[in-house]
Amino acid sequence: MSEETKIEEGVVEKALRVSDIIDFSEKDYTNSKLLIKELDRLTLSYAMAEDSVDVEGLDLIKRQIGGYMTSLSTIYAKIRGVRENFEYLESSRKQIKSDAIKLIIKREGMSAAAAEKLVYSEEYYKSRVNLLSDLRKHFYLVELRYERYEKALLHIFQSISLLSKEREYTQKIG
Repeated sequence: MSEETKIEEGVVEKALRVSDIIDFSEKDYTNSKLLIKELDRLTLSYAMAEDSVDVEGLDLIKRQIGGYMTSLSTIYAKIRGVRENFEYLESSRKQIKSDAIKLIIKREGMSAAAAEKLVYSEEYYKSRVNLLSDLRKHFYLVELRYERYEKALLHIFQSISLLSKEREYTQKIG
């Protein structure tokens, strides 16, 4: 699964990939984007619904959102697992930096202090940190959207309750 990078004269170093550091695959990323798209569509349909929406229609939206939220919650749990001190992937970034410094030391034969000065220009470090940055943005998007969908689901429950009570009332007086 891991790629390998040739360093010097037959010495091979394992290249660190995000999936080697954290439990978040490309499939998780793709699925979370698809789930967000569907949940956005459903919450928009609820928000755009006219006052004439019936309990059955809202219940259908509620069940669909609930199903998608269940799937998204599995991915969200993975995302929350890599959050430390209000920041995503910070320990992963530190691990990548450490590995990049080790790579420079092996390749250049220099001290750790000298390698640390070069680490930020090292392609190995830059490419992985850029990927982490993109993932971090995605993780915040999932977190914010998840909270939004929870609130929308709560509003739908409240709407169903109000419509049910209104229906009962009109049946009693009608």
